[in-house]
Amino acid sequence: RNLARYAGAHVYTESNDVFLADHGVVALHSLKSETKRIALPGRYRVTDLVNGAPYADNASEITFELEAPETRVFLLEPGR
Repeated sequence: RNLARYAGAHVYTESNDVFLADHGVVALHSLKSETKRIALPGRYRVTDLVNGAPYADNASEITFELEAPETRVFLLEPGR
């Protein structure tokens, strides 16, 4: 993460979990139950893709409780 940060890349999470990101989706899978935080590279309308529930309208981060083993997947759309 420090090398990525030094190179100018956005670091989404400080945890050692399996993480995926593209232009419109972020996903995190963990084997450890705890509060998770995903820092977003801007402000987004965030929706939980598994259950369709809205998370936030103008979020710069996603914070949630994860019960391992679990995967959370979020849709990112430009914030309002």
